[in-house]
Amino acid sequence: MVTARDAASDIVRGFVTGANDYITKPFTRNELLIRIENQLAVKQLLDLEHSMIQDLQQEETGTNKSLFQRSVQLKQLALQTLAWERLIKDDLEVAHVFQKRLMSLPGQLSGLDFYVFYHPLLRLSGDIYDIVKLKTGIIRIFLADATGHGITASLNTVKILSEYAAVKETMQTPQQLLTFLNSRFIQLFRDYQIVFTCLIADINIHDGTIELVSAGHPAACIIDNGTIDFIKPRGPIIGLTGTYEYQQVELSLKNGDIVLFYTDGLLDLIHNQYTDTKNSHVNEQEILKERIRTAGPIQSMEKLCTSLLVGGNKDPHEAINDDITIIALRKE
Repeated sequence: MVTARDAASDIVRGFVTGANDYITKPFTRNELLIRIENQLAVKQLLDLEHSMIQDLQQEETGTNKSLFQRSVQLKQLALQTLAWERLIKDDLEVAHVFQKRLMSLPGQLSGLDFYVFYHPLLRLSGDIYDIVKLKTGIIRIFLADATGHGITASLNTVKILSEYAAVKETMQTPQQLLTFLNSRFIQLFRDYQIVFTCLIADINIHDGTIELVSAGHPAACIIDNGTIDFIKPRGPIIGLTGTYEYQQVELSLKNGDIVLFYTDGLLDLIHNQYTDTKNSHVNEQEILKERIRTAGPIQSMEKLCTSLLVGGNKDPHEAINDDITIIALRKE
């Protein structure tokens, strides 16, 4: 939908009436083409998934055939499987390109030292992030983790990023944005069972505040002059219920304060690094606190992120079994 109406209520009305994307005038030709390409990519992935489900259902119904007929069918299925593998590989590469294109990451942000540690387990990650500076000067951060593993969960991230990109700069608060995203996914993608955790944080460098809202995502970690706290606003995972109105919390952010946002892959890594010890109970947050304390003076956000991966009785490469994303920020 292309329109001159840019109020949040107009945008919501546009999506409710069936629009898949929303762009306001004036717009650039390149922006319009990229948004069209994104929607075509999402449709291609949905069509592929639907086609594979139909073919599998047909296979289940074709059991009452002669041995010869079934052997011919088996050969055809083997050839079809090879064709599927090539098609899936090509589509995954397309999805990987779109996933990277849709995730915004500025080169630098005035007043904020930041680093993003991004470790996909596969070619296409189930973790996604987006960092953008709004026209108001607010820095908006989005971090999400599609539930499940494998290709389906990873492909869902393209749909998540596409929906988020359409409205990320139009909603005034994280609370409004997250509430709208949840109702949007319930409305459009209920049959596809797209479920994901996420958080949205608005950082106001001038006022020294953070507005934070969460949908079942791991707690944010705040490091304030050696004091380490975990903050987790309450809210259900996106895609479970369409009637929930998310509530945000406001935190203060002083010069030198550090904020960590991360996906549950980091907590899974910590858990796996200690599961072979005699102590079967692992408190991942306490271990995370200890790793921050033992990191010593924090010189850079990159070194802080890498120090969080080391510990226990396993090398990080042996213990990783999920995508890991860490966003580290320090107010300067």
